[in-house]
Amino acid sequence: MESKIQEVTAEELLLLSATNNDFYCQHWFPKTFRQVGAPFHPQMWDALETPHERHIGCEVFRGGAKTTVLRTFTSKRIALAQSRTILYTSETSTHAERSVRWIKNQVLYNKPWANFFKLELGKKKTDEWLEIYNGIDDVMISLVSLGITGQSRGIVLDDYRPDLIIVDDACNEENTATPEQRKKIDNLVFGAFDKSLAPPTEAQDAKIVLLQTSLNELDLINTCHKDPAWKTFKFSCFDEEEKSTWEERFPTEFLKKEKQNHIRMNRLPLWLREMECKIVAESTSDFRSGWLKDWPGGILPEGGVHFLYIDPVPPPSPREIAMGLKDKDWEVLTVVKYYRGDYFLCESARNKGHTPEWTLMKFWYLIDRWDVKLWEAEPVNYQRTLKWLIEKSMTDRGRFINVHAPLKTDMRKKRVKIIDTLQPVASQGHIYINKQQNPEFVEQYTSYPNVVHEDDLDSFVGALKLAMENGPLMDADYDEVYENEDGSYETQQLGHAP
Repeated sequence: MESKIQEVTAEELLLLSATNNDFYCQHWFPKTFRQVGAPFHPQMWDALETPHERHIGCEVFRGGAKTTVLRTFTSKRIALAQSRTILYTSETSTHAERSVRWIKNQVLYNKPWANFFKLELGKKKTDEWLEIYNGIDDVMISLVSLGITGQSRGIVLDDYRPDLIIVDDACNEENTATPEQRKKIDNLVFGAFDKSLAPPTEAQDAKIVLLQTSLNELDLINTCHKDPAWKTFKFSCFDEEEKSTWEERFPTEFLKKEKQNHIRMNRLPLWLREMECKIVAESTSDFRSGWLKDWPGGILPEGGVHFLYIDPVPPPSPREIAMGLKDKDWEVLTVVKYYRGDYFLCESARNKGHTPEWTLMKFWYLIDRWDVKLWEAEPVNYQRTLKWLIEKSMTDRGRFINVHAPLKTDMRKKRVKIIDTLQPVASQGHIYINKQQNPEFVEQYTSYPNVVHEDDLDSFVGALKLAMENGPLMDADYDEVYENEDGSYETQQLGHAP
């Protein structure tokens, strides 16, 4: 790249810097941008540089470089003299000062950038108030840093109101804990800071930009998500296919391993909040994470009876295909073991979209692996067709596995069925799982009903219900010991071999 840059004129270099953000970042700040940027960064830049877009909100997973992007955006506004007064605010003044200090250090030590755009420090050189002189346009640009609760009303420097206000992680667990605290922060941002922004008659591209990790369903960023005056974004570390949204920096396998570690340490809500931009509060969930137990010693007990439930995906309708929703849901097959009054999630197989060949393959794999004695597919609509396909494959193989055929369809709402089936046994500590092997189930269980997809949970509940209704009768190992009046003991076998 360097050899090519040497051949271009100063005017061409300026044009490249103004119109190509990737070039601007990597050419002028190579120490900061050591890797290829995230695929979602251009979307952030487009919003930041769209004229007349005065309110921008970005919720990005930790490590997604949202602060770095905004610092670089600020540097570009300074280099091109698009701003006269810039205000940084954060949870504390110290946090806000870091961004101002980063800009100051670029002027002091990043000589290629500072010299090309003719930038030098003015009389004010502190991290609280920094002046930068732009020699190309002959203007002085001021940067001010404040804590979120600092004096923010009526900020005017050299007769210029702020034309760029950056609110960087102004919320924390403490100042969002109560309605009164959240209202105070809302009033500061939507009142004092927003009303300090230069009007469009003075600065057409004046902006207030909020960078925030969601902490509460009613906090600052979530309020912005609901406000049509704000253009907001939410970028998780995973996409809809559960692959990394920034593979070059955070490989998918690394992220999945880190998520499993959080699950193992009962820190899934923290992971979801920081890395997937999802809020999970036990007060709003139907189940408690503490109800789930790990497999004893990390292994399944021998014996018991295994049950299989299929939560299939019907073929997409023409309307769904036209809307790009062909593979919107997951098909899940779940095996649950009943053993001496407890229920164990043995294995789940999942696939996105409608693929009957995959379903048949996984069906027979799970049947053989777990010696399944009874299975069921949700008995409505397409599921009846799937049941017919499986029974036909049994005929072709000359091998028949008992299928549960309920007398009537359960017409209750899905949430009612899930709660009524799972909550009683889970709350009594009768559900065992391998949390590392089943992160999708743990997430849906912990978050329910605040989930986008519930397929893993729904399939498990179907298998659990099958096991609850049939397990005690089919478990040949389920015995109880009674003490007779004479002090002797008698064993009564409650189950019988299928």
